[in-house]
Amino acid sequence: MRENEPVAEPSWDQIAAAWQQESAPAPDLHAAVHARARSNTIRLWLIVASELLLTSALVALTVWKLASDLDAITVPLLAWIWLAWAVTAGFAFRNRRGVWQTAGEATLDYIRLGEERARRKVNTARFTVGVVLAQACALALLVGWRVSVQALSINDLASRILLLALVCLAYVGWAIWFRRRAETEHSHYRQLRDELALDDD
Repeated sequence: MRENEPVAEPSWDQIAAAWQQESAPAPDLHAAVHARARSNTIRLWLIVASELLLTSALVALTVWKLASDLDAITVPLLAWIWLAWAVTAGFAFRNRRGVWQTAGEATLDYIRLGEERARRKVNTARFTVGVVLAQACALALLVGWRVSVQALSINDLASRILLLALVCLAYVGWAIWFRRRAETEHSHYRQLRDELALDDD
């Protein structure tokens, strides 16, 4: 090499990559698992808050309907909605019991909580599909009854039936996606436990 020949300097990307490889600290596993548990707890509280808002909206709808003229369709429809709400609220309460915080502060405690939350999410997905199928059957019966009582044709209710069918399909699609995600999350925690050789003994 000639004395005055310019030397190619490393790019900033190469410098950053080399610096990260040399000086990056090992990830703190406990902090990562703890942060994930904390974010899931915040998500749980947000879900509860949204459910309280929906319940308030349902109360307002019921009061408004009861204050107006009731017809033969409104009363059974409101009764069914409140029955579905009671069943769903009961399931949610039971399914979330015991998953708000860890039993201790060890990494294994946070992994156990993550596994249990993932298992409960699978339960939620199953329950959602069951509720949607029950709602679809009840609405089909209600539509049939309304057609016979009010002498309507199916064509008169076609747009509403299509909308309800799309809503049901959306819920089932969400439940399938949610279950797969929960199963992947559970496998992740199980693998993490195995890699760290942590057990419940």
